[in-house]
Amino acid sequence: MEKRDLQPVGLESKLAGICLCLTFLFVVVLSEAGVFLAINPYWLRLSVIEAVTLVPTFVFLYMGKDQYVPMLRIKPAKIRVILMAVLVEICITPLIGLANMITTLFTPNVAETAIDVKSVDTPYVMMVIAMAVCPAIFEELASRGILLSAFNRSGRKGAAIIYTALCFALFHGNFNQMCYAFIVGVATCVVVEASDSILTSVCMHFFTNFFSITFMYYMKYVDVAETQTQELFGSSLGTAVDPQIPEEYLEAITTAGTIVGIILVVVLAFFGLVAAYRLVGSIAKASGRYEYMKSVIPQVWVFRFKSVSRERLEERIRRAEMAKKTEGDATSVPADGAVNTTVPADILADMPKRKIMNPFLALGIVLWIAYAILYELAVHGVFNKL
Repeated sequence: MEKRDLQPVGLESKLAGICLCLTFLFVVVLSEAGVFLAINPYWLRLSVIEAVTLVPTFVFLYMGKDQYVPMLRIKPAKIRVILMAVLVEICITPLIGLANMITTLFTPNVAETAIDVKSVDTPYVMMVIAMAVCPAIFEELASRGILLSAFNRSGRKGAAIIYTALCFALFHGNFNQMCYAFIVGVATCVVVEASDSILTSVCMHFFTNFFSITFMYYMKYVDVAETQTQELFGSSLGTAVDPQIPEEYLEAITTAGTIVGIILVVVLAFFGLVAAYRLVGSIAKASGRYEYMKSVIPQVWVFRFKSVSRERLEERIRRAEMAKKTEGDATSVPADGAVNTTVPADILADMPKRKIMNPFLALGIVLWIAYAILYELAVHGVFNKL
């Protein structure tokens, strides 16, 4: 029913599709041609690749002229909002880990392995710059800055979040990273919508990559320390005589441990998702965008995981409908919990719904999926068997 009422695709969605195709051209084609391999050291090569992903963003801004510059949402954010955004990233970590566990059953995490190998000769600070600072700035400007705002111009806020997360996932070029990158993409898009500042997603992105890199280097330090200790005191230090455990018992213990671990991750992922959901509500309140976020996610935003009387529910819906009909320069709307927030009238105004999918966007999606398929075939050695 919704598709029949949608108007033709707007210019912004077409430009977003062109950006997706250009990103494929600049990153994938140049990588496969060996252009980036000539750049050394490794951390500089990664930084250049990240910078190249920003080229389509400048093309988008040039074609759209000055009217699209505000779409980057380069605005300050309150300290508590940034901290809550980072907490959202921490809360969804178990869900990301669960997605990674599932995908590694079918495909290896080649990107993580490659980075782990290359990091041996790469200084920690340089790796942080290449893998945390650059992606947090360049990828967020391209994804949560340009793509999300471009898709938002369609008037379909929920669909804009999904399309942006999909494009962000496709940029990673392999199905293992695509899966959990999509989850991260949805979370960061929602937080940006709730805070109206790209600074929150930049901090979320930086924190995730910085923590991963720091943990990786720490584990390498621990391994080196253990090796040096064994070489100094002998390999028998700290060893004990292991009892002879039957192989079937050992296999059963391993299987049971795996099952318990999976159940634990699932439970943590569920409660982490609930906590992240509540934190987004707090971010929206602190940023004065609570009523706006209820219009973005109207079906689930009033579900508070506690009993809500019918009268209170109807009152919330009534206030949301009144806010949408309000006109003027700015409207003071009482948010949940009797907190007054100022919501711009242009946000509350009804926008004509437009289609998002267009030939340029479809071509970009097909190109990235085709590359991911070829990448998986190469990883599994299919081409070597031909």
